[in-house]
Amino acid sequence: MRKPPTGSARLCCSYRLITCSTAPSIAPTARAIRPSREAPTGAPNCSARGWSPSAAPTASSCAPLGSSARTARISSARAFRQRDARRGLISVVADQRGNPTSALDLAAALLAIAARVREEASPALRGVFHMTGSSEARWADFAEAIFIDAEARGRRPTRVKRITTADYPTPARRPANSRLDNEKLRRIYGLKLPDWRKSLAACCARLIP
Repeated sequence: MRKPPTGSARLCCSYRLITCSTAPSIAPTARAIRPSREAPTGAPNCSARGWSPSAAPTASSCAPLGSSARTARISSARAFRQRDARRGLISVVADQRGNPTSALDLAAALLAIAARVREEASPALRGVFHMTGSSEARWADFAEAIFIDAEARGRRPTRVKRITTADYPTPARRPANSRLDNEKLRRIYGLKLPDWRKSLAACCARLIP
């Protein structure tokens, strides 16, 4: 039996609220692009700490009024730059795919959704919507793009050493494929987040003097 929603998910059942989660249900061995679904399907949950065997209740499990935006890989260009502060070489995992997402793009899309939800009462506007940057990348691809941009801005050249997940063990198992399908967001709201490369350039312009 499905557990009743709690916290922000419970509020979404009674009010027109929007929750944003970085916890799509993705197993570590998933291969296909994950579609939007109205409720958890029993697949393991991949949260900010990685994979866990039970999926938590979300606003989508009950809410005709609430909306839930699932995103992934809200990545920090600054974090990679800080890791490179004293070295010209950095090791980055190259066998995990996903959709890098700009927090600025995410915020703009959430504001657009909030405006629609406020003005319209259509049930089609409620539910779970995947919301990630366009195009996919491996972590190593993302890191290389950052350092290429940084070098163009006068920073020291940095080489990315591609490693496997096994070379970089973490307490939580990370999915090899965390790509999300944003088709429902485009179809219902007419929204499509920019290509991550374009957003990364804008991010680096703000963070790398």
